[in-house]
Amino acid sequence: MAPSITSPAQPTQPVGPVGPVGPESLVKVSTQYYFQQEIDIRLVASGSNAQREEQYRILGIQLLHDVRNALQL
Repeated sequence: MAPSITSPAQPTQPVGPVGPVGPESLVKVSTQYYFQQEIDIRLVASGSNAQREEQYRILGIQLLHDVRNALQL
């Protein structure tokens, strides 16, 4: 009797990672709206000062006004 042709032996252990495939981190979707209280908390945490920001805003408006006057716009 002729020897039978068999397929190659199947591996007994899986090749590659055994666990789930994909990133291990959590994907977080940003929120569209924030409450004013949360914005204020974040500004304080970052070291922002509301009065100083207001002063910078007024100085910027005055600068734009002076430039417009100088250019006669």
